[in-house]
Parts: sequence; structure tokens; C-alpha cells
Amino acid sequence: CTTLGSVDYNGAGIVSEAVLAELHGILDSLDAEEGIAPERVVVGGFSMGAAAAAEAALRYHRQVAGLVMLNGWLLPGAREVLEARSIEGFPMLLSHGSRDEQVGFDCGQEAARLLKQAGADVRFQVQEGLEHVASGFGPGKDHVADFLREVIKLAPPLKKRPAGQGSASASGNLLAAQADLPEEAPPQGP
Repeated sequence: CTTLGSVDYNGAGIVSEAVLAELHGILDSLDAEEGIAPERVVVGGFSMGAAAAAEAALRYHRQVAGLVMLNGWLLPGAREVLEARSIEGFPMLLSHGSRDEQVGFDCGQEAARLLKQAGADVRFQVQEGLEHVASGFGPGKDHVADFLREVIKLAPPLKKRPAGQGSASASGNLLAAQADLPEEAPPQGP
């Protein structure tokens, strides 16, 4: 179990520089090739993916629209960023099960404390009595949907591409379409 002070909690090499470079490259590519600025992208993950998402978002050279951490923790590189600069108003959702048996609840509490101390706009959702997977894939995912609706509304509009300029990828089309979702999805069915 990852807890404050454990090997994993302090594991500087858990997320490699190559992984961070790849994630940063995806953000750069979305901007350059798809017209989706980082300010319209929410980065997030679950468990170790949350730790990687936080490290990638906080160490990126531009601010992204927001950060989602489901049952994760802040790695040393992310904690160093928080000591070095303010992230005033940066929207973040942290959700953590109080009985998490994989990533200790103390990790979520400490992440919320450090992020708030650095000026982030932190929403810390505690899933009382829930363990790791039940928390992240239960109430946690519902909180993510609400957070995304709110944060994307606040993000700057998508860049307009010249007429006739197609999308470079199907994933870019999907991301661009999702970025402008209506507040409530229309009912589906016959």
C-alpha cells in the first residue's frame, strides 16, 4: 500500500521522463495539429495514473484546464513544482476512498493540502467507507463528469481552423467534439 513516506510515495522514478515527454508531446500535438489548446484539456488518472497525470500537468510548460486525481498521490516532481511556484485558481478534483487499501487515504489528504497551499482550486471528494476500485469507479467517476462540465465551460473557446482544413486524426475529432458537449446530453432511443 502506498502511504505517506513509503517507497512509492517518494519514488521519483515511478513516472519516467520519457513518459512525461510523451504526455507533454500529446498536449503540444493537440494544440498544433487539432487546434485544442492545453487550456481546454483536463488531465487525469486513477491510482498510479493519477500520480502520473499530476506530475505531467504540473510540470507542463503551460497550464492545462484542470487536473483529476482519483485515488492517487503527488510524486516528488509534482511536490517540487508546488514548492517553486503558485498555481492560483488551478481547478482540481481529488476523489479518494476513506478505506483505500492500495493508496492510503493519507496520500489524498496530503495532496489536497499541498495543492490548496499552492493556491489551487481544489475539490476534495471523500468516498466514505469505500476501497480503492469501488471509490474510483463508483462515486469518483460521477464527480469527474460534473467537474468536466464545469471546467470545460470556463475554458477558452476552441481555436478556429481555416475552412477545408481537416482534422489530423480521428482521436482529435473525438476530443474536439467532447470539448463542446452540452450541459445535459439529449435522451437517446427510438
